[in-house]
Amino acid sequence: MSLKNVKYLVVLLSIVSCNNLTMENIFKDENLPLKVDGNVTDVEFYRGGNITLVVKEKDGKIKRASVDTLYKEIIKKGDYFIKQANSNKCIIERNDSMIYLDCYNIPKDIRDSIGKIEEWPSNQKGKWKLKWFYLRLSFSQL
Repeated sequence: MSLKNVKYLVVLLSIVSCNNLTMENIFKDENLPLKVDGNVTDVEFYRGGNITLVVKEKDGKIKRASVDTLYKEIIKKGDYFIKQANSNKCIIERNDSMIYLDCYNIPKDIRDSIGKIEEWPSNQKGKWKLKWFYLRLSFSQL
């Protein structure tokens, strides 16, 4: 087989193997359904600002969770991270404090096509509070 034919074969295989994922599919099928609950063992930073958390769950399983770029200034190794399944709700716990955050900044056009997305109310997210404050808030909503 000539070098020219090998190049054509490589191009053809590359085209056939593409799975054509859209951002909508990534949010709907991968990011939002994911459930994570455990200690952050590593924070991976990628070009373009992408952040992936490596989390060791209580059962010893390792999970990776992509999160919004705002986490770069907030999350640290050793923090306890919770991402609720089928939602955009994340919680970071550190010592006696916790913070509620949306896991992803979902663009409006994708948000419209996905439908209703469960998120934190704006008055509850983005500020570190003592854990007892959130527990009191949760019980007052019962």
